Amino acid sequence: MRMHMIFFRLVSLSLIVLWVMTASIAHAQPENSYQMGSNWYCNNGYKRSGDQCIKFKVPANAWVQGSNWYCNNGYKRSGDQCIKFKVPANAWVQGSNWYCNNGYKRSGDQCVKFKVPTNAFAQGGQWYCNIGFKKVNNACKEMTVAEKQQQLRNIAIQRASRKYCELDGATTDSGKDVTGECYMYSDKYGELEGAETEDGESVSGECYRYSERYAELEGVETDSGESVSGECYFYNL
Repeated sequence: MRMHMIFFRLVSLSLIVLWVMTASIAHAQPENSYQMGSNWYCNNGYKRSGDQCIKFKVPANAWVQGSNWYCNNGYKRSGDQCIKFKVPANAWVQGSNWYCNNGYKRSGDQCVKFKVPTNAFAQGGQWYCNIGFKKVNNACKEMTVAEKQQQLRNIAIQRASRKYCELDGATTDSGKDVTGECYMYSDKYGELEGAETEDGESVSGECYRYSERYAELEGVETDSGESVSGECYFYNL
């Protein structure tokens, strides 16, 4: 009986050692990786392939983050390359897109200057009436005393919430202007509301806030699937 017990304990110990060795082999950390918790992840410039981390090719004019590469400012992805894109006059570059300067709006592949009426100011590709004035057709008309008081109350409420931004210089790939707002459901991300093209087609997607006053459109497209690019301006700050 004693011999049987000894034999049983030896077999159990062997099985435990074998299990530990198997688990260790199964979870062995490969080269060019780092450990985090109970998992391993490939270093920058490497990607997982089975139980290994293999180096991937990074094209010229690109930078690496984790297991992906991204094109530098002024370049855009084309297959496995980053190609330089043309930036028109009176425009600036952010990532793989260009945006018109204040007082200019996108028209095809150009930035054209637009007229700003009296008692108004330009912001991005739009103009807005000064405080105390309201938009009437293509002009800014002075408000009544009651309207001015209500406007100031609205501004105070908006500044307290800071929930909305207005589309600024947003256009479809074919050059149609897009207007509307983006409702911020978190500090950084928002969802378009009431957005549509100049001919009334609905537009949906999100915006990402990258600075105090601006958010960039992300994954935005029309009902027919045409991509939309541009920004959103926090006019209520």
